[in-house]
Amino acid sequence: MSEAHPPPPKRPWWLIFPVPAGVGAEHIRLLGFIAFALLFENYDLGLIGSALPQIAADFDLDDIEKGSLMGAIEMGTLAAFMIVPLADRLGRRKLLLACVVGMSLGSFFTAFAPGPAWLGVCQVVTRSFASAAAVISFVIVAEEFPADHRGWGIGVLGAVGSVGFGMGALVYAQVNWLPFGWRSIYAIGGLAIFLLPFFRDRIKETRRFEAGATARSGRGGLAGAIEPVASLVRLYPGRALVLGAAALLATAGHRPAFRFVSDFLQGTHGWTPGEYATMTIVLGAVGILGAPLAGRLGDRYGRRLIGALMLAPFPIIAAFFFLGPAAWIGVPWVAMVFASMASGMIQRTFSTELFPTSMRSSAGGFVLLVETVGAAIGLFGFATLVASNGNQGLSLTLVALACVAGAVFLLFLPDTHRRELETISSEEAPSSAPLPPAREVLD
Repeated sequence: MSEAHPPPPKRPWWLIFPVPAGVGAEHIRLLGFIAFALLFENYDLGLIGSALPQIAADFDLDDIEKGSLMGAIEMGTLAAFMIVPLADRLGRRKLLLACVVGMSLGSFFTAFAPGPAWLGVCQVVTRSFASAAAVISFVIVAEEFPADHRGWGIGVLGAVGSVGFGMGALVYAQVNWLPFGWRSIYAIGGLAIFLLPFFRDRIKETRRFEAGATARSGRGGLAGAIEPVASLVRLYPGRALVLGAAALLATAGHRPAFRFVSDFLQGTHGWTPGEYATMTIVLGAVGILGAPLAGRLGDRYGRRLIGALMLAPFPIIAAFFFLGPAAWIGVPWVAMVFASMASGMIQRTFSTELFPTSMRSSAGGFVLLVETVGAAIGLFGFATLVASNGNQGLSLTLVALACVAGAVFLLFLPDTHRRELETISSEEAPSSAPLPPAREVLD
């Protein structure tokens, strides 16, 4: 006998997606507050890709130096790996609020960078806190949403939060008219700190975390980050390694493509910042629908199949974008955003579902770690390829082939849709227990 659900709540003005039955008004309110926070995180995360042409011109960087700088910035965000596991001890809410402060200050001080080294350090700070905040945001939604609609909630969070990329592109469109150019864009990102009281009053701790909060302890710093992740890999080796491989390869394939879109369009096709921003905002708004659609399809048909189907075609789409005719470039752009949003949402959902509550943020930190390494590998790989062939578009397309391997790994993960988090993994596995066979770990 199927469970009767109350009618869905009235849809708020900011939500264009239908609300499925079983999602309550309290879920929608939480989703709105978290998405609003994620919006500012994505504003900061998207700026470096947009403003790269102006930054490179200001600091006189060539293609190889641009690739190396971007790779170093990505690699530097490994610091986020030490931040995220703290949410399993201090709480999701406290750490999210701390991240808002950290990313705001990092963005503000980026505006005063006298050279690429200062900019790199400030961006490591900004992106570490922003990336950690994004992980924690998804954990909060996963822990509070009903099992049947977890994918929908995470997908909508990703889509609405991605408006922040559009906000950044809209501000970037004025880069040639703003005083101090690209520096003003970063200074504006620092204003998010003034919203801290709003987030503090409206974002609450998750019930799942509070239920087990008294049992949480541990060390801080690097040891405090490594310890829970090491336990995660030891207790759930199959899940951790397969998910990690999928995330590393997927990020190595698609992150360089997005980091160099603005630089490619302005350098190769002669676009203005305004034309780039228009494409990003107008056509990107269609592409972000990939996240809620993949979430809904994943809730119905399973995460691994939908994730693999969305990720595998990315190299072909990238080839059409970087090597195809300029007149039709908007079509592969929509497809690129759609595919990356959809597959990224599936990976993020897996990271919040496959592990118990006491390890959930640590799992997000683990995935963030391998994504950071993957992005750096992809960007340094791009720098190596462009140094040998001199073709930016071809190099980005070749790097994107890693997405195919990432899609294959997704197929080896267990499906988690429509299952309560407590039935997917147990808190009761003691650290001294012998490891189960790999097949049991994956199932």
